[in-house]
Amino acid sequence: ANSFFFVAMPSLAGAVCYTFWMNSIWGPSLSMFDVEYNIVYASLLSILFGLCVMLTGYFSKNKYSVMAGLRAAILMLNLEIFLGIVFLNVCFLVESFSFAAFAVYQEIFWLIFLFFFLLSNILLVFLLEVNRTPFDLAEA
Repeated sequence: ANSFFFVAMPSLAGAVCYTFWMNSIWGPSLSMFDVEYNIVYASLLSILFGLCVMLTGYFSKNKYSVMAGLRAAILMLNLEIFLGIVFLNVCFLVESFSFAAFAVYQEIFWLIFLFFFLLSNILLVFLLEVNRTPFDLAEA
């Protein structure tokens, strides 16, 4: 196994997660840096995280780890596609790709009430992502 990359890929994945939280906002003007296309940036970071998970399995040089890494990357890609479509609906409503515009728009009307029926699908995706009770049959 290539020990440097086997250790470096999870470290890079952790750095990607911390970078994602730097992108999020903590209030209408309390972001660490304000980028107009925050949603696109967050999507790219999410794809990079999936790539880090897949490469961690590859650099272990174990065929079962490679298959598990590919399985995790495909699952993350499927979930990212669904959540990307949800975010596109919200972006069309708010007419911006910025998290700050989302916060300003929610001063007028909360988006959770507007997308109430879509909220059940989002909760199902979150349960899929963390492999909780109805979706943990593969590990049972």
